[in-house]
Amino acid sequence: MNLYRKHRSKLLGLLKKKNKGNTTFWLIGTVCLWMAMFICYFVIMHQKIDLIKASVEDEITSSVLGGSLVDRKKYSLSGDIYIENNRESLKNFEEIFSYMEDLNGFEADGSTAGKITHPYFDFEKPDNQVIIKKYIVYNVPLEPNTEGHYIGEQYIYEDGAWKKENKECNYGSGFGTPTENAVVRTPLGAEIKQTAVYVEIEMPLKIGFFNIRNTVTKKQTVYIESI
Repeated sequence: MNLYRKHRSKLLGLLKKKNKGNTTFWLIGTVCLWMAMFICYFVIMHQKIDLIKASVEDEITSSVLGGSLVDRKKYSLSGDIYIENNRESLKNFEEIFSYMEDLNGFEADGSTAGKITHPYFDFEKPDNQVIIKKYIVYNVPLEPNTEGHYIGEQYIYEDGAWKKENKECNYGSGFGTPTENAVVRTPLGAEIKQTAVYVEIEMPLKIGFFNIRNTVTKKQTVYIESI
């Protein structure tokens, strides 16, 4: 009888150890599975953000190039690539960008919205809008004047209005203080050496994973290099 109890006690002890081992195994397995799922979600979310960024950049570039009409008379005489009309350029940009992104038409203050079901713009709140904060046209000549200065044009649209229209804007060196040249730079700090358009757009974004929502500002310079 005592022998039976002794063997039963050993058997129960083995079963307890086995159950304990199985519990630990499943716990570790569950933790590893959740970690793997989190990493997968993170990778997919990161890839989606990159795709959205690339898509917006491409559409900004296409909208600028498609909407910026070149001054053909100036180009035929001097070879200078100048954007013919800064206001028309912005208007065309708004129309092309809104069409490509399936947005409503832009208002006079440079803002617009779209459908709640938009794939990555967040329009669920009425105040959420896509807003053109800045649109700057830089017209740069190919050759300097007799003093060695590249005198071109600069037009600045900011916060819903054209604030500056400068038809004698210096893009060359040797113009300014003795220690610092008064050359033109974009808000990103890049020196302008050829005709270009700088665009700054505020956008409310949403990412499906983890319900991430945020308002971001995209800043981009598009160079007009050839016709």
